[in-house]
Amino acid sequence: MYFDVPDDKTKFPLDYDRTRRLEYGGFGRLWGFQGTHFDIVKWEDKGEYYDYSEADSSNVRFFPSFVLPDGSQVCDTDDVCYKSKVYRGEYFLKPLPGENR
Repeated sequence: MYFDVPDDKTKFPLDYDRTRRLEYGGFGRLWGFQGTHFDIVKWEDKGEYYDYSEADSSNVRFFPSFVLPDGSQVCDTDDVCYKSKVYRGEYFLKPLPGENR
């Protein structure tokens, strides 16, 4: 499947005006996004390529470099197009300074 990233440098600073190849992995799953790994407890960017340890698995999340806008089209090699629909999301809040965990 392919997604033509809109030519909008503000919304898509790393991927604007490019075509990205994505792989359908079942309901609600598209694989192939570039992005970064982030430790939500230590509030540290771990980079694009990160080797998880078992201790990290509950703290480190992958954040894609962009999110498919609701209603955008993703097309396969046979020119069959599908419309994306946002159905849920994840939010992470930065810890307050001095907060003990």
